Amino acid sequence: MREFPDDLPVLVNKISLLRKQGNFVEAISICNSILTGNPKYNTVLYHKGRILFSMEKYDESISCCNLILNDYPNNGDVLFDKSCSLVMLSKTDEALTLLERAVSHGIKYKSKAKKSKAFEKLLNDSRFKNLVL
Repeated sequence: MREFPDDLPVLVNKISLLRKQGNFVEAISICNSILTGNPKYNTVLYHKGRILFSMEKYDESISCCNLILNDYPNNGDVLFDKSCSLVMLSKTDEALTLLERAVSHGIKYKSKAKKSKAFEKLLNDSRFKNLVL
């Protein structure tokens, strides 16, 4: 297969594939090389944030989310992802505030939160229950 090093959509698809395969190091490397020339490429920032979450680098994942939220403060997917990272860092109040914002942008985030391993430790939290029921 021919490489197209400057074809960003191809590289983004490659990042997505590598992430799904669990090849996080190579995926992050591609993200970083793209972001060097395009620091606000939100699709790549989104993938990078998800990869960092999978690598348990929650603070770095939150940083990616924040960069996207600066331009798109109401992006439900990014709000949800950031809240997952905050839960993992035991920042429950802030996480639930963001989850509430995400849910206000789409009911799908209620069911995502119920199914997410990140929120398992909040299953008995009354605020969490009220948010997802």
